[in-house]
Amino acid sequence: MSNLKQQKDLIRNKIIKLRLELSDDQIAIDSAMIALKLQKIDCFRIAKGVLLYMPIKNEVETKYMLSLLEKSKKHVFLPAFSNSGWIISKFKIDENLISGPFDIKQPKKISRGHISDCDIAIIPGIVFSDDGVRVGYGKGVYDRLLKNTDCLKIGLCYDFQIVKYLKPKPNDVPMDIVISEKRIIRRQNLLFSNK
Repeated sequence: MSNLKQQKDLIRNKIIKLRLELSDDQIAIDSAMIALKLQKIDCFRIAKGVLLYMPIKNEVETKYMLSLLEKSKKHVFLPAFSNSGWIISKFKIDENLISGPFDIKQPKKISRGHISDCDIAIIPGIVFSDDGVRVGYGKGVYDRLLKNTDCLKIGLCYDFQIVKYLKPKPNDVPMDIVISEKRIIRRQNLLFSNK
């Protein structure tokens, strides 16, 4: 096992443990604060299509964002697993969800979308760095879904999931913005504001 993989596994396990210790109340409070910060970003307000996720293992709750997206008549997409692998599927708030691989909720009836239909991808993770490197569960699902798109990539997390530096792997897709309950971090080369 490489030294880099060992380091990522150690930090991944430590952060997952901390996240699993969060209370339902704390998740609700922090997720609501994160949703408020997300709403302040111009690109989120003007986006027409948004890739969202359904949380697992105490990830930042997305129900606040989902209801906001529905009210503003935006097109919502979720990752979904089909016979051809991971894709994105169109999603309406009243649709039934089922558990897919890794217990990730996905639409019961998959209606294939395309990543080019998304202006923004809102992405979970286990660890994020100040410069946008993301560590997930190590399956590469989001790296594959997002590798050929220029949509804005926004990682959501609790503040304890942010570290100063992570060494990226060649296939890692960096986040443009990382939002926690305490802050909004932008990669330095981005030129937009959250006003």
